[in-house]
Amino acid sequence: MDFELSEQQAMVREMVRSFAAERLRPGAQERDESGQFPTEIFCELAGLGLLGMLVPEAYGGAGMDAVSYVLAMEEISRGDAAVAVGVSVTNSVCQWPILTFGSEEQRRRLLPPLASGEELGGIMLTEPGAGTDVGALKTTYRRSGERFLVSGSKAWITNAGVGRWFVVLATSDPSLGAKGISAFVLDARQKGVVVHPPERKMGLRSSHTAMVTLEDAEVPAENLLGAEGQGMRIALATLDHSRLGIAAQSLGIAQAAMDEALR
Repeated sequence: MDFELSEQQAMVREMVRSFAAERLRPGAQERDESGQFPTEIFCELAGLGLLGMLVPEAYGGAGMDAVSYVLAMEEISRGDAAVAVGVSVTNSVCQWPILTFGSEEQRRRLLPPLASGEELGGIMLTEPGAGTDVGALKTTYRRSGERFLVSGSKAWITNAGVGRWFVVLATSDPSLGAKGISAFVLDARQKGVVVHPPERKMGLRSSHTAMVTLEDAEVPAENLLGAEGQGMRIALATLDHSRLGIAAQSLGIAQAAMDEALR
């Protein structure tokens, strides 16, 4: 087995390493202290193709492989872990499930603005009383004509307030357990989506994390991911995939800590 990086993978690593050293690391502490979302930084990341890394070029993405994605996430985390969180979330738990479980129409409609960085995304899964236990979620949905109405509370939602498109998990009936859960793509810029002030965290402050309340938030029927009742499968597969980014972030943070200790 060959563990050497391909030429393209090595180029991605060097490109992101240089960007992290020049643009991320110098202002990381200041951003953490202010808690201000780094909009300008994300615009630059979009220009480098890093906000749609795993999306094929046909849908406006960079078409990178998983190794390139992991290398990029590690280097971004080495420069600014808070920026890495936002980048990972829009790539892995928003775009990936749309790419993997969405219809061709959904991919062509929803992925280009996300992959280009024009819009950011995330996932609304975690709840105050359930954490990330998908089977215990209480957020509900009901059908009303050609739309679904979603109501409930979501906690610790990354990119809340700055992102637009979120994969949201809800149940038609909590008593049905996993069988009642479905996944939708929600436009967060609408009436019925209440984003609360960002959490006051110990770190990663420039990555906005907030409680979100859904009050009959509308989801067009065409934004149902997969079929009704497939939400548990979609959520678990998405969480499994997201662990790649989490592992890379951990490595990048550890490397930055060691760099600083040696310095």
